[in-house]
Amino acid sequence: MQDPNAPLSPNDGTALLEVLSRAMSPADEIRKPASATLKQLETRPGFVSLLLHLSQTSPQDPHVHLRQFASIQLKNVVVRNWRSGGNIHENERISLRQSLLGRLQEQNPHVAEQLLVVIGKIAREDFPERWPALLDTLMQQATAPHAPFVTRTMNKIFKTLSSKRKGADRRVYSDLANRTLPYLVPHWSKRQADLFQAIAAAAAAGAGAANASSSSSTSATSSAAAAATATSAISNPATADALYREATSCLYLLKSICRLVHYGQTSLRAGTITCTFLSDMLTTVQTPLPFVLDDATREGHRRVSSGKNRIFFNLCFDDHKNIYILSNLTYISSSWFLISFLIFYTGDSIFSLDEGTDDEEKKTLVGRLRGMIEVSLETLCRLFGRAPLSFRPYLPTFLTLSRTIIVDHGQRIATSGDLARRYEVPSLLACRFLSKCVAERKFEMLGDGDGDVTQEQVEGALLFLQ
Repeated sequence: MQDPNAPLSPNDGTALLEVLSRAMSPADEIRKPASATLKQLETRPGFVSLLLHLSQTSPQDPHVHLRQFASIQLKNVVVRNWRSGGNIHENERISLRQSLLGRLQEQNPHVAEQLLVVIGKIAREDFPERWPALLDTLMQQATAPHAPFVTRTMNKIFKTLSSKRKGADRRVYSDLANRTLPYLVPHWSKRQADLFQAIAAAAAAGAGAANASSSSSTSATSSAAAAATATSAISNPATADALYREATSCLYLLKSICRLVHYGQTSLRAGTITCTFLSDMLTTVQTPLPFVLDDATREGHRRVSSGKNRIFFNLCFDDHKNIYILSNLTYISSSWFLISFLIFYTGDSIFSLDEGTDDEEKKTLVGRLRGMIEVSLETLCRLFGRAPLSFRPYLPTFLTLSRTIIVDHGQRIATSGDLARRYEVPSLLACRFLSKCVAERKFEMLGDGDGDVTQEQVEGALLFLQ
């Protein structure tokens, strides 16, 4: 690092680690000169490549905090300079893109978080023209043991590209959707089916232990303990970690597909890959619902019995989210009504499940299953709003599903009281969809024999939330 004009190389790693160490000092007289040095190094060839090299960690690395800081510096430099092109030479850009594809196995979550931003930023500027290998590499590695980071990176790229609004960019995104969906949809469908089977097997093993426990005593205390034991197999660290990682992969695959379908404006016609996806999603969204809702009620019981008398609702209202309120039994026509005090927040929050105040609960197996349910229902609502006529073949099934969710929610409230209100997002999504159908008279789209859901049945379902 002595020659200010010479390119940096891995041989300068030790000296740069020392600068990074000083830049983390709480003392101003040490930190400020080191920060100024880092700023000057941004103009040196090889700086971003050296930061990426230094960000590699190992479990026994004594400098892991410095390597995490190196990944933060890398992110900051790329965000500031990649688009402007001033301080990063083209040869180094090519090298960095290739090196990032070799880091998709990153195990350190703090480093991975920074690399995710770096890849997303570069993809927004360079994909597909200057980084054609990115997506193919991600799809090839989606089945690897580190798939959660791969699928999350894939979702980050699709999210970043979907924010580009120029006509040419929209056409590129549509072509991207048509090219990748035929691979992603069957891959997601199989992995999610395998995941649900694994969860069912783990729960069945726990249920066997619960039955053995309950047979030894008939007391209420023993029965409660047996119910809690029903998911004990999933609480096993090895089993829980494997299921959580696979659930995370499936969630981000689902989010990626939903983004492609929604923002890629894909066709909903019969025989298309989108048609296959919607049919699968309408079926699979029902599988985790009982597990998730039972877990929410059980967690409410646990909090009450442990002295934590607060019931934590998943519905959080942040200042930056839009609030949608339907009026109190608003008159629509002689027999069309809207439900009283239905509140739901809209926007892109359903597609951003790792943001907000519930991070710890979201980053669990049940949290990932909740995410699958919410993303599925929200996507169906969006597609219905975007193309109601094309959505018509799926409308009877979605109407039946929505009504079933609401009726089940009402029955759970009748049985468990406020404990059943701990997690209400599926019911609120279903109500938003049904009330939209009622308000806009979408039932007139259905001809005779198109479904067994009637106006009276839907009104009855909506009244459960009064």
